[in-house]
Amino acid sequence: MLTGLGYEVEIKDGKYSLPQEQGLVPGSYKVMISSATDPGAQQGPDDMPGKHGPPPKDLIAAKYNVQTKLTAEVKEGVSNTFDFSLD
Repeated sequence: MLTGLGYEVEIKDGKYSLPQEQGLVPGSYKVMISSATDPGAQQGPDDMPGKHGPPPKDLIAAKYNVQTKLTAEVKEGVSNTFDFSLD
């Protein structure tokens, strides 16, 4: 999941896109990339509905989400493409 471009966008097969009609105003945006485990998968067959466990664990390093320094500069009148390499 990619957040911070003003929207939350799903990443599928290493690609993401934001439909042009949703658009973003030009400016600098902080970018967060995350992939949390499915919280529903943490429930066992004997767990009561609505039982809350620990929050889902993020599978992506904190330096790309809660501690991110990733940014994107959206410019008017050009094709805005942003690639983020996770190492």
